[in-house]
Amino acid sequence: KAISTSGHATPFDDGIDPSTASWSVREIDLHKEKELVLSLWRNECLLLQSYLGDLQKIQYPTLQEQLVAYVQGLRLIQQRAPLERVHAFISSVNDNHMSEMKFDASLSELEVRSRILLLLQFIRRVMRFYKGACLTCDGMETEYVGIVAPNAEEREISSDKTELWFCKTCTAYYRVPRYENVLATLRQRWGRCGEHSKILWVFATALGYTCRIVLDYTDHVWVEILVGGTWIHSDPSEAVLDDPLMYERGWGKKFTFLFGITEACVVDVTDRYTETKEEVIVRRQMSEEDLKHVLTEVNNQLQLS
Repeated sequence: KAISTSGHATPFDDGIDPSTASWSVREIDLHKEKELVLSLWRNECLLLQSYLGDLQKIQYPTLQEQLVAYVQGLRLIQQRAPLERVHAFISSVNDNHMSEMKFDASLSELEVRSRILLLLQFIRRVMRFYKGACLTCDGMETEYVGIVAPNAEEREISSDKTELWFCKTCTAYYRVPRYENVLATLRQRWGRCGEHSKILWVFATALGYTCRIVLDYTDHVWVEILVGGTWIHSDPSEAVLDDPLMYERGWGKKFTFLFGITEACVVDVTDRYTETKEEVIVRRQMSEEDLKHVLTEVNNQLQLS
């Protein structure tokens, strides 16, 4: 459903009462009315009650386009987090132990793993995992309303989407911007798996590790770090190292697509995270050969950009 106000502002901006705002609600075909939907979004007149996936599928309708767009987003994140500023932040909050987290090629694999675990624990300590608490009164009786476009201030900091929540305790609507800027996220000191993983990715790179983001199409993100020629599962949201089957065995995940992503390459990493590969392929509704072809096209495009 597209829900829009009759004016240019959303009913959730300061000073506008949602109960008295003028609403227009109707069922639409997202693809046939693509320009209308994108126009409503750009003008902050659209509330998506599912996650942002529907809008992203309009903007990037194919898997190839989605993956290329994701890589381009990672490149922007790196540009917004220069190495010297990342080093400065790490030093400011953990000055005595920064050297203990750095990559050192002279160490054994076990010692390198110990350093990565220390880094995971460090991120878990400085970053709170956001679970929906009201940003006005800190109450936990809250309801997720939907996704809205970022306002001018949020866009300036580099948010591309903002969650809207309602607090039953103080009856306030409040906004939760999802920043694509590691330094902005570090200033607010909270986030979810996407923010935590991008912080780990940027920090680990700054400390000398080779790493990549793992994008799970069933809504989770983590990191892999290269140790002794092997990519090691590293989840900063849980501070867990090298337990790749935890999602399927412990969380009951029903995977579809799992990609290891760097600024230059996308690969399928599904095999190490599932014991039921045949079921995963059925849920994908895409053959292995077709997926290989998509990834070849993605990587060819990335090499040219």
